[in-house]
This record gives sequence, structure tokens and C-alpha cells, in this order.
Amino acid sequence: MRKILWCGGSHLGNAKIVINAIYSDSHNEYYVTAAPLNRDWSAVGGRYFVDGSVVGNNAQEPDRRIDLADYDRIIFVGQYIQPQRYARPSQMLSSSLVNAILERDDCFTRLPGSIFNEPISLFPSIAKGKCVLLCDPWERSNNLPIRFMERFANNLNNFCEKNNIQLLFQPESTLERKFSTHNRFSRSENAENDRMHFNEEFWRLYMQDLRTKVN
Repeated sequence: MRKILWCGGSHLGNAKIVINAIYSDSHNEYYVTAAPLNRDWSAVGGRYFVDGSVVGNNAQEPDRRIDLADYDRIIFVGQYIQPQRYARPSQMLSSSLVNAILERDDCFTRLPGSIFNEPISLFPSIAKGKCVLLCDPWERSNNLPIRFMERFANNLNNFCEKNNIQLLFQPESTLERKFSTHNRFSRSENAENDRMHFNEEFWRLYMQDLRTKVN
């Protein structure tokens, strides 16, 4: 039976029921590599234990170590890849500012707020050719400029190619318009202040797309 390690934070938690259904023929294990506790831990210098192919001891699961060599696939569901971390809708984004934000080689690992997105660089360097990134869903009613979003998506694709990560964006059927997730996928009808978490229908479409496109 194929073994898959699913990594992430809140998006992973929201997708878990769907993953277990669509990947019922796999042995699925879950590892919290994002979420606020790990985010804050990394910002103050927290780093993973590493010994060969064994990693672990993050803030969320401090006593857990995982041998990445044991898995056929390592799939990140999100992992802090969110454009709104880098810019605000009200921010004027000149070409020079976009360059300053996105042209650093480490812009997806050294995040604003002193966050070190360590798993997205560490795990692929150990488990070569095994890693997949499902980009964080685009926000509902996303108002960031299209040219910034296009540059963000293009740079993320380049980053993943360079680091031997297979990248998958959410299906077009989940979009209201380019780079904006449809309101009907909101996790709660009353979640006006939460524009980035989505329901099981959304994750079913995303996981079905993953199943079709990634062996």
C-alpha cells in the first residue's frame, strides 16, 4: 500500500475527511508543519531536528520524528503560501515594489514577520522527487492586483521547479474569477472575516484534481 505523508496546518485539517475518502487505498499520515504554533516557533529561531532522512521536533508536535524515506509521496496542503502575507489590497504596488517583494530567491521560505518556512525547503532536499505542493487557496473576494498575483504564481512555479516540487494550483472550477475563490466554497456562511478557509466541496474538487494529475 502506498504511504503518503500529508503536511500543513488549518487547510490540512479542513481537507482530512476528503483525503481519507479519495485516498482510501493509501496509508495516510498527517503532520502539522504549519499553523500558528509552528509559525511563531520558527520566527523566534525554532528549527527542525534533522538526522539523515529523519526530521521532527517542531513546536506543534515536539516529540514526533518522521523518517521521510518511509513515504512514497509527501504532500503539502498549503504551507504558508499566501499572497496576502506579502501585500495588502490597499497597498500601491509599483513594479519596483513587486520586484522587491518577490524577486528574492528565498521569498517563499523567508516570509514577512521573520517566519522561516523551513519544511518547504528542507523536506524536498531530503525526499527528492517525492514532494507535492497544493498552493494555499486564493482568498474569497481577492482584491490584490492581477499583475501582482500573476507574478506571485509565476515565481512560485519557478521556485517549485528549482526545488523539485510538483506544484498544483486549485481547479478553475473553484474560482469566481482569476485568483479569487468562489464564495459558495466558504467554510461558513457567517465567516465574513475569514476569506481563506473552505468547505469539503472545495477540497473534494482539489483532491480529485490532485488524484488525476499526480501519480
